[in-house]
Amino acid sequence: MFKDTKNLLKNTIKNREVAFVIDEKNRPMDYGCIICVMRPVLISIIFISFLWLIKFTERLFNLNFVFLGVRPGEIKGLLGIFTAPLIHTDFEHLFSNTPPLFVSMSGILYLYKKVSWKVFFSIYFLSGIGVWIFARPSYHIGASTLVYGFVSFIFFSGVFRKDKRSIALALIVTLLYGGMVWGVLPVQPTISWEGHLSGAVTGIFLAFYYRKVDPPIEIVFDDEEDYLDNKNNEEWTDGLEGSEELKWKK
Repeated sequence: MFKDTKNLLKNTIKNREVAFVIDEKNRPMDYGCIICVMRPVLISIIFISFLWLIKFTERLFNLNFVFLGVRPGEIKGLLGIFTAPLIHTDFEHLFSNTPPLFVSMSGILYLYKKVSWKVFFSIYFLSGIGVWIFARPSYHIGASTLVYGFVSFIFFSGVFRKDKRSIALALIVTLLYGGMVWGVLPVQPTISWEGHLSGAVTGIFLAFYYRKVDPPIEIVFDDEEDYLDNKNNEEWTDGLEGSEELKWKK
């Protein structure tokens, strides 16, 4: 069934006079396939739904999971490296993190298939370790650490790879998450700017480390390709009128 879907997509693209994209092993890629788009979206929805389930459970049973946050410099605070991104102060805190987390996580899973899970878990754990080492002695919680890491990775991947899609996506998330730049500065004492900064630095490092993996895919239109070929031929023959080389080429 999947093979039939891929063949149908290939024929559709050819009918629209678009050069079909192939990967490094000369196999047709299902770029733009509905499955490829929906899979990252569904994974992001499942992860975010899990965060909401935790918050509803906390409220329903009158619990307080703040103790599961990262507590810098303390052995018991190491647990927060695994649990802190899952815990939020209140529903408003979780609601503010949901849209940018959904967009940025879906973007990474879709645009960077080869390294998406490596990036996800690296940002998840390395940013938490950074908070445990450098942050203030308080409980640090929330998925905003992941948001800053994901957005930073997407934006700087676009810079290092010269990929306009990544830069555009990062700017969209920044608009959804107003004041992101100020979030890495110690402006408000109740906000874990250390977590934001740790996530952002981790994202920049990973963007540079994986800069040569999952290069941006380019779709070339047939008429554009013909135009470039004609233009190259004109440049090649420029100044050769009447020469033996031009006669040979013709």
